[in-house]
This record gives sequence, C-alpha cells and structure tokens, in this order.
Amino acid sequence: MRALTKQFVLMAALSLAGAVQATPLVTNGGFDTSLSGWTVGGGCGPATYRSFGDGTGAVTLNSCGETNADPTVAQTIHGLVVGHTYSLSWDQMLDDNWGGSGGYGKSFAVFLGADGGNALLVNEYLVKSWKNMSTTFVATSTSQLITFAAELDTRTAGVTHNTDVSYALDNVALSDLSASAVPEPASLTLLGLGLAGLVAGRRKRA
Repeated sequence: MRALTKQFVLMAALSLAGAVQATPLVTNGGFDTSLSGWTVGGGCGPATYRSFGDGTGAVTLNSCGETNADPTVAQTIHGLVVGHTYSLSWDQMLDDNWGGSGGYGKSFAVFLGADGGNALLVNEYLVKSWKNMSTTFVATSTSQLITFAAELDTRTAGVTHNTDVSYALDNVALSDLSASAVPEPASLTLLGLGLAGLVAGRRKRA
C-alpha cells in the first residue's frame, strides 16, 4: 500500500511538471518539408518553401519588391487563452538572393492579424546568418492570426518607404507565459489526492 501511494504521488508530480511546459501551438513551425499549415501571400510573388543544404526547411519571404507586393506567411493560432501573455519566437536571416540596399530599418514585421494590421514588431536584420527573434502579445481571442511580412511598402502601418529586403524564416514557436506560472487545476487536484493518500497511509500505521 505504501509503495502504491508513493507511485501515485510520483505520477501526480510528473503530471504537474508536464502542465507547466509550453504546449506547441504553431503547426509546422519548423517548415521541415513544406509550408503545410501556413497561408502564403504577396503581390507578384508569394512566399515560398526552401530547403537548405543541411536538409532542413524554411520559408523564404522573397518577392518582386514592387508596391503592394509584400511576401507574407500567416497562420491562425487556435487554443489561446484570453488575457494570457504569449511569447512568439522565430529564427530570421537575410535572404541569400537579396543584394540591394537597406529598408530604412523597417523592412520586416510581424502582425497580430493581417498584413498591415497591428504590428507586434518591425525590424531589419541585414545579415546572412540565423538570428533568433521574439516578441510578446496578450491574447484578445481564443484564435488569432499571426502574419510575417517582408519587403514592406507604404501601405504598411508605420513604414514610409518601399523596400526589396527579403528574409528566410524558420523555427516559429509560441508559448504561453501566463500558463507556465499557473498549474492546471486538474494537475493540482491529482497532486492533492496523492498527498492525501500518503498522509492517510501514515495515520493507519501510527
């Protein structure tokens, strides 16, 4: 009985530990073999899948650089908790095929919503090596669209210049920062039952 109670408590503790781990919310964030799960867009040339020399995949935001031609890749994320703070991270690199000048520091953006909507981040990274980027947002709905855009033009909020700066993206991930500090009620209940059983077993032996 004592061994069984200890096993129950151990299972409850493992369940509690699993509850605080970030749950994968992004579909195919690694772009390993395709752009499955994502919607691509752009005027004269949308975002495309690209396989790198090491066998891993990525999405290339490289279009024609003309007005209204922003290449985009977007996905509607489901299972969000309203009011929770989420961390969105990704790897970003200047596209190998790009050879122009800078984009005034505003050639790339992440939007909460469609292209040109609520900008979570606007930046420019003119280096042909991967760099991890991140931003945060508070969920206002259980499902929200997240859009990555490059070659930003004058129709984008906060951007005043056209640009032909293109990027490659990989390893898009989303984690719930609020949930990481608050265990799930079911896990707390399970742990409580296990502790109660342990206490009851000790009282019987006494």
